[in-house]
Amino acid sequence: METLGWWTGLITAFVGFTVFGIEAIGLEIENPFGYDANDLPLDAICETMKRNIDDLITLTPNARSHPGNLTDDKS
Repeated sequence: METLGWWTGLITAFVGFTVFGIEAIGLEIENPFGYDANDLPLDAICETMKRNIDDLITLTPNARSHPGNLTDDKS
């Protein structure tokens, strides 16, 4: 400790700040669902998925097939 002197306190503070920052990031990543400013917008995502599914349901299937996929079984 005598060789570092005052640097010991600064290095310890930097390491402590880094560890607390990683802890805060971990807490935020652990629970990304909610209504905070940086949470995932689940309501908007679900609404977009619902609109897309409703659009897909209203489509009529296309019965045409590519000529190369057709087989001629006249046996």
